[in-house]
Amino acid sequence: MFDEYVAIYANPNSPVKTGKDLIDRLKADPASLSIGLSSAVGSATHLAVAMVLRAAGVDVQKLRIVVFDSASKGIIAMMGGHVDISAASLSSGVGQLQAGTIRTLGSRPPQRMSGIYAQTPTWKELGADAWFSSYRGVSAAKDISEPQIAYWQNVFAAIDQDERWHEEGEKYLVHRQFRKSRETRKYLDDLDGPIKSLLTDLRLMK
Repeated sequence: MFDEYVAIYANPNSPVKTGKDLIDRLKADPASLSIGLSSAVGSATHLAVAMVLRAAGVDVQKLRIVVFDSASKGIIAMMGGHVDISAASLSSGVGQLQAGTIRTLGSRPPQRMSGIYAQTPTWKELGADAWFSSYRGVSAAKDISEPQIAYWQNVFAAIDQDERWHEEGEKYLVHRQFRKSRETRKYLDDLDGPIKSLLTDLRLMK
């Protein structure tokens, strides 16, 4: 139904001023900065960060990951100096960005966002050519029939065209990306290899 992207944030007083600073620092010493994120090791946020940093040449096995049970707690911890940087969805950082209490180092969309993130470079611009989204979709039992698939596919296609859905997507800074059933299966199949490779590098999968 849609893709949700992750940004990496820093305290305005942090010596890490840009995404390039972050990459250079972690390439030199992957454990030199603590990274707050939610809500588990191996979560979509963790994978988004690791995929970017691995593409930049960082040894992701040595990253210092600190897990919080919500994105807001990770951002607050960073603001208080308890972790060095924080990774969270774009919508999670809006309030603090507007208040000027945090700043972004880079984000994961394939191209720059508009609005408050218009000046935030993508990681590809910073030399880390990797892409990953925390996608959101709908699944069903594996033995669902073709007519049932067609019915629900049409239901969600109609939702995707609803103006209220568009407004919600803009509000929460997500990218509407409706895919039909077969397109979704292909998308997941194509993602399977890169994710397994990353999980292996993170020592979360053998």
